[in-house]
Amino acid sequence: MTGFNAIAAVERLKKETKELRKKRYRRSRLDRYKAELIALKQEGASNAECQRCYAKIASK
Repeated sequence: MTGFNAIAAVERLKKETKELRKKRYRRSRLDRYKAELIALKQEGASNAECQRCYAKIASK
C-alpha cells in the first residue's frame, strides 16, 4: 500500500482552488470620482454621458 492519502490531497486541492478564485482588488482610475459618478447615475445620466463627464474631468 502506498502512502497516498486521498482525503488530504482533496483538502489541499480545495484550498488551492479557493485561493485561486479569491478576488484581487485593484484600484480603478475612476475610484476617486465614485461619488460624482454615482450622483450622475442617480440623476438619470447615461453611461455615455458619464464617460463624457469623466473625460472632461480627466483632461484637466
